Amino acid sequence: MNLYIANTHMLDPRHRDLDPDKDCIGKAVGETRMFLVDKGVDAQNRTATFYVSSGEIDRYGEIVSPEAFDDETIAAFMQNPVMLAGHQHSGWGGEPTVIGHWLSVKRSGKRIEATCTFASTELAEDYWKLVQDGSLRACSIGFMVREWEMREVGSGNNKMRVRVFT
Repeated sequence: MNLYIANTHMLDPRHRDLDPDKDCIGKAVGETRMFLVDKGVDAQNRTATFYVSSGEIDRYGEIVSPEAFDDETIAAFMQNPVMLAGHQHSGWGGEPTVIGHWLSVKRSGKRIEATCTFASTELAEDYWKLVQDGSLRACSIGFMVREWEMREVGSGNNKMRVRVFT
């Protein structure tokens, strides 16, 4: 059984019960749920605010711990905080897929909150409209795995083993 997608260091979502190697890419397409903060859309400034980590189990049975977002990690990310469409650095024809950038990433209670602004490209406009009308209420993060552990969570018949990125 292979933990990675063929010929990559991308974690294969079908094998969430296996331990990843250090420094592998945790590509998070659909992996980590992030919800819009209540009233997190500012139409005038073309911004939206999301919780990007809550410490809860995501739809793939993993946890991206808010503690993984230390000040150094946030500062490094904010050096080039691009927001990509579908985790793709370019489209099929080589066109750019940057749809905006992140303005801030900060702690908010036990969660990590991030605010983004949308670019003025045609592709970004499509995404912005989806956010504005409520059709797109969540986004996904990509990350490099630095530390992780496997934990047993839940109790009784609801007990499960999950990978926790710390």
